Amino acid sequence: VQKLHHAAETGQLNLVARMLDERPGLGKMRNAREGNRTLIHAAAQCDDVSMLSFLNPSAPDLLVRDAEGNTP
Repeated sequence: VQKLHHAAETGQLNLVARMLDERPGLGKMRNAREGNRTLIHAAAQCDDVSMLSFLNPSAPDLLVRDAEGNTP
């Protein structure tokens, strides 16, 4: 999960796509080491519209909150 979130945070769209293709369930897992953030939270951090557009079908709830109450 940490590797996937890091790839999303740094805008590595091809790597994120490959990781989700290999293990689709990773997209729904939260990163407990980073405040229970979702993949959408991680992607929003890099302000990459193409990443967020790619992930939107995999994680449609853009109002989900992390441990601190933040939404993407």
